[in-house]
Amino acid sequence: MWWMGLKLRRKNIEILHRAGRKVICYLNAGAWEDWRPDASSYPVEILGLLMRGWPGERWLDIRRLDLPASLIEARMDMCHSKGCDGIDPDNVHGYTQLTGFELSFNDQICFNQFLAGVAHERGMSIGLKNDLEQIDI
Repeated sequence: MWWMGLKLRRKNIEILHRAGRKVICYLNAGAWEDWRPDASSYPVEILGLLMRGWPGERWLDIRRLDLPASLIEARMDMCHSKGCDGIDPDNVHGYTQLTGFELSFNDQICFNQFLAGVAHERGMSIGLKNDLEQIDI
């Protein structure tokens, strides 16, 4: 993964690809951010507690996958359409945090597997961070 502070534009991604770089798209998968263009599309019932240290971010109820699934898929579609090679999903460890929801180890596994499936359906790789406790699963 390589980051140079560029906006996620197809032109910039093509430049990086020509230089032999892989481009990974950041996706805040387990939390909502009030500044994102699709913020108002998230159902209020899946918005949890504010994330400590991250103003404007709230945990998501990942057990209700039926509600944010299409929004997450649309975000990955955007990454794919711009030519990204992979997804960097953030905040995929809600079951270890104070989210406002009773998230379990298995809830997190199911959510993370959903994310991986969506990325793979689009031909992209996906990473795992913040959730090393589940790396062997």
